[in-house]
Amino acid sequence: MKYCYTVVLDKDTEEGGYTVTVPALPGCITEGDTVEESLEMVKEAITLYIESLFMTSHVPGPDVEGIRLQVGETDEILIYKVDVELEPELVETP
Repeated sequence: MKYCYTVVLDKDTEEGGYTVTVPALPGCITEGDTVEESLEMVKEAITLYIESLFMTSHVPGPDVEGIRLQVGETDEILIYKVDVELEPELVETP
């Protein structure tokens, strides 16, 4: 089963790297040193998040319809859509 979620990469201008959040999945947060690494890390985080939902008989919610961000002049925010695919046996409900 395939899922697509909007992710927000917030660059840490002092220490480098990015903090990544998934607005549609509260608490789904990760980080990476580069954009590429951050996107790979967030795909893994989303997969684990969704798998844990299914293990507790919950269904993941849909992606957000829009995002409102308030940023300063020096903030660097990147927004991406990422796809993750789960193995069919992981999303089967009993």
